[in-house]
Amino acid sequence: MREAFYLLKEGVATAEDIDTAITAGPGFRWAFTGPIEIADFGGLDTWQRVFDNVAPELDQSKQAPIIIRDLVEKEKLGAKSGEGIFTYEESTVSQKINERDRNFIKLGKLKMEMEEVL
Repeated sequence: MREAFYLLKEGVATAEDIDTAITAGPGFRWAFTGPIEIADFGGLDTWQRVFDNVAPELDQSKQAPIIIRDLVEKEKLGAKSGEGIFTYEESTVSQKINERDRNFIKLGKLKMEMEEVL
């Protein structure tokens, strides 16, 4: 989360692009394989190089990102107030939560089916 908000603050990517990168990238994989096993599959030597090159550039902040602090101060609390990083209509929030929950149920069923096959 810290890195996602850092990328947003720095203007590296939009909020939509960051969310897509996670849900279509590691988030998609992590539904079935955790980060440790992914590291083993990719090769720990590869991950050592990744960490050695990326770790010094990671955000080291110890508090909530300024964008969050600013929005909270303005009482823009996200879906529960109708606006945060994104803007939400009440019907949209209910629809998105319903869709999210249905997808979690589908994913859970798929994971159970996969375990039965294995």
